[in-house]
Amino acid sequence: MAQTYSLAISDFQPDGPDYNNNDGSDVMLNVVPRTAKSYGPMPSMAVYSGALTARCQGAVAELDSAGNVFNFAGDATKLYRLASGSISWVDVSRLAGGAYACPADALWKFAFMNGRVIATNYIDDVQGFLIDSAANFSQLSAGAPKARYCAVIKNFLMLANTTDAVNGPQPQCVWWSALNDPPNFPTLNTAAAAAVFSWGAPRLSALGIAVVLLVGISRVYLGVHWPTDVLAGWALGAAVGAIVVALSRLRYLR
Repeated sequence: MAQTYSLAISDFQPDGPDYNNNDGSDVMLNVVPRTAKSYGPMPSMAVYSGALTARCQGAVAELDSAGNVFNFAGDATKLYRLASGSISWVDVSRLAGGAYACPADALWKFAFMNGRVIATNYIDDVQGFLIDSAANFSQLSAGAPKARYCAVIKNFLMLANTTDAVNGPQPQCVWWSALNDPPNFPTLNTAAAAAVFSWGAPRLSALGIAVVLLVGISRVYLGVHWPTDVLAGWALGAAVGAIVVALSRLRYLR
């Protein structure tokens, strides 16, 4: 009697890698994954939405409380919103204060905190937009400085590289909002404002301290100064530095 055998035939997988090919290459360009062991060609580009009225200078996408996607973008004079399922950008610029003045070589920076989109460009007041209810952007806070950068860090809105009416341009400074309250910034030129402002005062580095100590010791070693002279110089330098820092803070609180 003739003996029969069963041959296993795998599923039809024309896009799968060749048999016993070590599961394909680990490095592939311009393709997208299809299965755990296969890939296909990158889809062609497709139009996603209409265009802004001018060159885009920053954009961000955020979710509202219902999980709907909203895109925001800005150009030199306007801020826009693209609602979920729409292809048309809507002008949601502020209603008071006139057109924005984002410089040609600058960008809008965006952040999102507690349902609020925050936008800044350094020249205009920081703008806020409640994603669930607002129709237009508006000034985030009268107490907030103008800022080149914004970010949410833990439970605070941080504004960096700032300028304000009291201190002028302060590229090294950072401000932060009240806890979990991005519109809550204190009034400028107050003690409360000083508490949320990084002074950016110069600090002695380890190298700087080492140089000061070595120079003083060398003067004693070479016999050109008494130890008391060096000690007096160190004390005087420390006192002058402390006075400069104190005066800079008094200037801010005046």
